[in-house]
Amino acid sequence: MSVRRRLPRAAVAVTLLALLCGCGGVKPPASASEGPPPPGVAAAPGPSGSRDGAGPAPSRPATTPVSAPTRRWPSTLQIGLVDPEDGAKALGARAPFGVRWHYLSGGAGTEGSWDAWRTGDGSFATAYAKDSLANDTVPFLSYYVLQETPPAAQEEKEPQKVLKGLADPTTMKAVVADLRLALTRLGQSTADGGGAGGRGGRAPVLQVEPDLWGYVQQERGDVDTTTQIQGTDPAAAGLPNTLTGFAQLVSRIRDQVAPDVLLAYPVSIWGTNKDIVGSDPDAAQIRTMAASSVRFWRALGRPFDVMTFEYANRDAGYQEQVDGVARADAWWTRDNYARHAEYVSLVLRATGRAGILWQVPPGNTVSKVMTDKPGHYRDDKVQTLLGRKGRPLLKAYRDAGVAAVLFGSAFPNDTCACVRSDLYAGKGPDDGGYLARQVTRYVQDGPLKLRRVPGRAAR
Repeated sequence: MSVRRRLPRAAVAVTLLALLCGCGGVKPPASASEGPPPPGVAAAPGPSGSRDGAGPAPSRPATTPVSAPTRRWPSTLQIGLVDPEDGAKALGARAPFGVRWHYLSGGAGTEGSWDAWRTGDGSFATAYAKDSLANDTVPFLSYYVLQETPPAAQEEKEPQKVLKGLADPTTMKAVVADLRLALTRLGQSTADGGGAGGRGGRAPVLQVEPDLWGYVQQERGDVDTTTQIQGTDPAAAGLPNTLTGFAQLVSRIRDQVAPDVLLAYPVSIWGTNKDIVGSDPDAAQIRTMAASSVRFWRALGRPFDVMTFEYANRDAGYQEQVDGVARADAWWTRDNYARHAEYVSLVLRATGRAGILWQVPPGNTVSKVMTDKPGHYRDDKVQTLLGRKGRPLLKAYRDAGVAAVLFGSAFPNDTCACVRSDLYAGKGPDDGGYLARQVTRYVQDGPLKLRRVPGRAAR
């Protein structure tokens, strides 16, 4: 069967949809009458210093190395959900979620950049992490900027945005400076010992550029792909102008300004030029796919601390109704789940890293409110992972080395598994409260002890 090309990444779509609905990462609505932003994405920021009680934007700290890491990951498998800024306390009141996540998106140096959110100058990242840590919750931020950074952003197709962006000195200078800001701000969130656990509190996670690695692997298969990093940052000195050099540069900057932060590498199944559903790989092909992913990662210099894996970036019902994807390619079978768990297991075993299942579709087929209409698209991954007796699939992932499962579609009009405040709002949670109930039951039954705990990894 031919390979099904991946669906476009969500952060770009969120930015475009936000222009219509007034949600995160773009200018605020012209008037309050346009209504509040949909949940699950950041509220649009005002000008620097305009947020009540937020105070002025923090000054940029020095870039000299700081102390050794002191943060830790929980000892049990955590369940997380995409969540807007200032939402940690409310999220915890709904169910005992252990992780909350959000994108950092928008082109570096542009008006729509994440660094303009909240009070500007990257303050959103610090505030989001501090809010999470203060409520004993792991903050997970997904840094997705390259494709939206000019001039490469002008390209029509995503692979070309990535490849031309990496090779363009102007794009890379802006991206690297922006990435340093993100890591600096995350470093600030832990530097003062804040959070429920004090200096022994939770370790923030920054996932770096989902899609970038997969597109290079898929289109070029070569980590020597030209990447213009020289001259972008002092930490780039001596590194090659290749994808390997970029990976090492990210780690160097983290070591300087945010030693408590864990860096997450987005493992790309589709980067192997096969996928779990459309390709229907057999056991031998799964081993080949995993080996390809591991070889590509090792050639980068074994970067980052944690591996992330996806199913899809939107619910199956959304794929069918909005994208026109065939049902056989949108909905997962028992064999698909088994193949995915085996692929994850093989990669984590070979890399020695812990894993995170990220952006797992939050819809269900149980609640009556799930109608495959905007805000209520169906999927079965919540019930497959959390709703089955004994949770066999969740245990299989835990045994493979998975440390967390993070739910949340990236599209504002998809299911958010939350109480909405936009035009798709109903009388309660848009998934009927099913995810929150399953998370509560999972914790009450006793969360799964981890076989592999995320932490700073030796390179």
